[in-house]
Amino acid sequence: MTATPSRENWRKEGWRASSVRWLKFNAVGGIGIAVQLVVLAVLKVAFHFDYLWATALAVETAVIPNFLWHQRFTWFDRISLDRARTGDALARLLKFNLSTGAFSIIGNLSLMELLVGVAHLHYLVANMITISACSIVNFLVSDRWVFQEERNRRTGLISGRKCWRFYRWCGAAGGIVRLAGTLWLEPRRESTPEL
Repeated sequence: MTATPSRENWRKEGWRASSVRWLKFNAVGGIGIAVQLVVLAVLKVAFHFDYLWATALAVETAVIPNFLWHQRFTWFDRISLDRARTGDALARLLKFNLSTGAFSIIGNLSLMELLVGVAHLHYLVANMITISACSIVNFLVSDRWVFQEERNRRTGLISGRKCWRFYRWCGAAGGIVRLAGTLWLEPRRESTPEL
């Protein structure tokens, strides 16, 4: 069975719009990456924070400006003026912080422990890898749930229950990675001098 021309055009337009939105998302993400890396470096070098604490604080510092830019630039076409000025903006910020912010922190901490703690990569290189890995999930959650189109507000493409299950799974996975890294790395830390 072949698709009708209108359905084919709709798919092309949907793909094109998603591609443009993905590029915008990454442009805004570039600003967030700069903020995150600067905060991470300052906390690690100037204030001597542990790399995991510095990572968590750096991610959270980048979340707020990213949300503001995404609302004004990446998904501006989905937000009507009345929704931008009411409590909906605060609700979106909460959804953004609880979804992409939480996933970024969980993903970054888990991968940083693996890449820095176990693989001994430099913390800034490891942070760039973790940011890239988390960006795809963050885009999908933002696109389908946080900044969803008006027609999807009632049903939502990702239900709260599914998101909660997903984050519980990420938390468990992060705990397993942390435990495995601790068990595998602790004997080595005693014999290896710190750089």
